[in-house]
Amino acid sequence: MHRFMFAVATFAVASVASAACPDTDFLDYSAKYGYVVSPKAGTFYERRVATPTVSYNEITGEYLMLFSTLLPDADYKIGDYASCSNGGVWGLGRATSTDGVNWDVDDSAPAILPEANTAHWCATAHPTMVYDKTDGKNGTYHVWYKAEQIPGYCGSNPTP
Repeated sequence: MHRFMFAVATFAVASVASAACPDTDFLDYSAKYGYVVSPKAGTFYERRVATPTVSYNEITGEYLMLFSTLLPDADYKIGDYASCSNGGVWGLGRATSTDGVNWDVDDSAPAILPEANTAHWCATAHPTMVYDKTDGKNGTYHVWYKAEQIPGYCGSNPTP
Protein backbone atom coordinates (compact mmCIF):
# COMPACT_ATOMS: atom_id res chain seq x y z
CA MET A 1 0.00 0.00 0.00
CA HIS A 2 1.33 3.42 -0.94
CA ARG A 3 0.48 6.52 1.01
CA PHE A 4 -0.15 9.78 -0.76
CA MET A 5 -0.14 13.22 0.72
CA PHE A 6 -0.04 16.77 -0.50
CA ALA A 7 2.70 19.06 0.73
CA VAL A 8 3.15 22.82 0.56
CA ALA A 9 6.18 24.85 -0.49
CA THR A 10 6.70 28.59 -0.92
CA PHE A 11 8.94 30.31 -3.47
CA ALA A 12 10.16 33.90 -3.35
CA VAL A 13 10.26 35.74 -6.67
CA ALA A 14 13.10 37.70 -8.25
CA SER A 15 12.47 40.82 -10.37
CA VAL A 16 12.18 40.45 -14.15
CA ALA A 17 10.96 42.54 -17.08
CA SER A 18 7.25 42.75 -17.91
CA ALA A 19 5.56 41.61 -21.13
CA ALA A 20 2.03 40.75 -22.26
CA CYS A 21 0.83 37.45 -23.73
CA PRO A 22 0.76 38.00 -27.53
CA ASP A 23 -1.99 35.52 -28.41
CA THR A 24 -5.32 34.61 -26.86
CA ASP A 25 -6.28 31.80 -29.31
CA PHE A 26 -5.39 28.76 -27.18
CA LEU A 27 -7.52 26.20 -29.06
CA ASP A 28 -4.75 25.36 -31.56
CA TYR A 29 -1.85 26.44 -29.38
CA SER A 30 0.40 23.36 -29.64
CA ALA A 31 -0.19 23.09 -33.39
CA LYS A 32 0.71 26.75 -33.82
CA TYR A 33 3.65 27.04 -31.41
CA GLY A 34 4.70 23.45 -30.66
CA TYR A 35 5.39 22.31 -27.12
CA VAL A 36 6.59 25.08 -24.84
CA VAL A 37 8.68 22.72 -22.66
CA SER A 38 9.82 19.28 -23.80
CA PRO A 39 12.25 16.69 -22.44
CA LYS A 40 15.87 17.68 -23.15
CA ALA A 41 18.71 15.14 -23.39
CA GLY A 42 21.39 15.42 -20.72
CA THR A 43 19.17 17.27 -18.20
CA PHE A 44 17.23 16.19 -15.13
CA TYR A 45 14.04 16.40 -17.22
CA GLU A 46 15.27 14.25 -20.13
CA ARG A 47 12.80 11.42 -19.46
CA ARG A 48 9.50 13.25 -19.11
CA VAL A 49 7.76 16.62 -18.70
CA ALA A 50 4.26 16.33 -17.27
CA THR A 51 1.48 17.99 -15.24
CA PRO A 52 2.55 21.63 -15.55
CA THR A 53 1.08 24.48 -13.57
CA VAL A 54 1.59 28.14 -14.52
CA SER A 55 1.07 31.31 -12.54
CA TYR A 56 1.54 34.94 -13.55
CA ASN A 57 3.33 37.48 -11.35
CA GLU A 58 1.66 40.80 -12.13
CA ILE A 59 4.31 42.76 -10.23
CA THR A 60 7.29 41.45 -12.25
CA GLY A 61 5.43 40.50 -15.43
CA GLU A 62 6.84 36.96 -15.31
CA TYR A 63 5.14 33.61 -15.72
CA LEU A 64 6.39 30.72 -13.57
CA MET A 65 5.84 27.11 -14.58
CA LEU A 66 6.43 24.09 -12.37
CA PHE A 67 6.24 20.63 -13.94
CA SER A 68 6.63 17.00 -12.87
CA THR A 69 9.54 15.04 -14.27
CA LEU A 70 10.69 11.42 -13.98
CA LEU A 71 14.30 11.91 -12.87
CA PRO A 72 17.23 10.00 -14.44
CA ASP A 73 18.03 6.92 -12.34
CA ALA A 74 21.81 7.35 -12.42
CA ASP A 75 21.74 10.92 -11.07
CA TYR A 76 18.79 10.87 -8.68
CA LYS A 77 18.64 7.42 -7.07
CA ILE A 78 17.44 8.06 -3.52
CA GLY A 79 18.04 4.99 -1.40
CA ASP A 80 16.09 1.87 -2.28
CA TYR A 81 13.11 3.10 -4.27
CA ALA A 82 12.51 -0.18 -6.12
CA SER A 83 9.14 -0.46 -4.38
CA CYS A 84 7.95 2.96 -5.55
CA SER A 85 4.79 2.42 -7.60
CA ASN A 86 5.80 5.02 -10.17
CA GLY A 87 8.92 3.15 -11.35
CA GLY A 88 11.38 5.81 -10.27
CA VAL A 89 11.82 9.10 -8.52
CA TRP A 90 9.78 12.14 -9.56
CA GLY A 91 10.75 15.77 -8.90
CA LEU A 92 9.58 19.24 -9.96
CA GLY A 93 11.22 21.33 -12.65
CA ARG A 94 11.00 25.12 -12.98
CA ALA A 95 10.67 27.35 -16.06
CA THR A 96 10.07 31.09 -16.51
CA SER A 97 8.67 33.19 -19.35
CA THR A 98 7.88 36.82 -20.03
CA ASP A 99 5.37 36.07 -22.80
CA GLY A 100 3.85 32.68 -21.94
CA VAL A 101 5.12 31.22 -25.25
CA ASN A 102 8.92 31.12 -24.91
CA TRP A 103 10.14 29.38 -21.75
CA ASP A 104 13.54 29.19 -20.07
CA VAL A 105 13.92 25.99 -18.05
CA ASP A 106 16.34 26.07 -15.13
CA ASP A 107 18.54 23.15 -16.28
CA SER A 108 20.78 23.23 -13.19
CA ALA A 109 18.65 21.05 -10.89
CA PRO A 110 15.05 20.24 -10.02
CA ALA A 111 13.20 22.95 -8.08
CA ILE A 112 11.94 20.43 -5.51
CA LEU A 113 13.43 16.96 -5.02
CA PRO A 114 12.13 13.96 -3.14
CA GLU A 115 14.19 13.14 -0.04
CA ALA A 116 15.04 9.79 1.51
CA ASN A 117 13.30 8.97 4.80
CA THR A 118 10.56 11.57 4.27
CA ALA A 119 6.90 11.50 3.30
CA HIS A 120 7.92 12.35 -0.26
CA TRP A 121 10.60 9.70 -0.73
CA CYS A 122 9.31 8.39 -4.09
CA ALA A 123 7.64 11.42 -5.59
CA THR A 124 7.30 15.14 -5.53
CA ALA A 125 4.89 15.65 -8.43
CA HIS A 126 1.59 17.10 -9.77
CA PRO A 127 2.12 20.69 -8.62
CA THR A 128 -0.39 23.47 -8.42
CA MET A 129 0.34 27.03 -7.33
CA VAL A 130 -1.17 30.39 -6.53
CA TYR A 131 0.62 33.72 -6.69
CA ASP A 132 0.06 36.17 -3.82
CA LYS A 133 1.07 39.72 -4.78
CA THR A 134 0.44 41.04 -1.25
CA ASP A 135 3.19 38.91 0.32
CA GLY A 136 6.62 40.58 0.14
CA LYS A 137 8.19 43.01 -2.33
CA ASN A 138 7.68 40.82 -5.42
CA GLY A 139 5.01 38.54 -4.01
CA THR A 140 5.11 34.84 -3.17
CA TYR A 141 4.12 31.66 -4.99
CA HIS A 142 2.33 29.15 -2.77
CA VAL A 143 2.84 25.63 -4.15
CA TRP A 144 1.06 22.37 -3.38
CA TYR A 145 2.25 19.03 -4.74
CA LYS A 146 1.65 15.32 -4.43
CA ALA A 147 4.11 13.43 -2.25
CA GLU A 148 4.53 9.66 -2.20
CA GLN A 149 6.58 7.51 0.13
CA ILE A 150 7.85 3.94 0.11
CA PRO A 151 5.29 1.46 1.52
CA GLY A 152 5.68 0.81 5.22
CA TYR A 153 7.84 3.87 5.82
CA CYS A 154 5.63 5.08 8.66
CA GLY A 155 5.68 1.66 10.30
CA SER A 156 1.96 0.98 10.04
CA ASN A 157 -0.77 0.76 7.44
CA PRO A 158 -3.86 2.45 8.88
CA THR A 159 -7.17 1.85 7.17
CA PRO A 160 -8.53 5.04 5.58
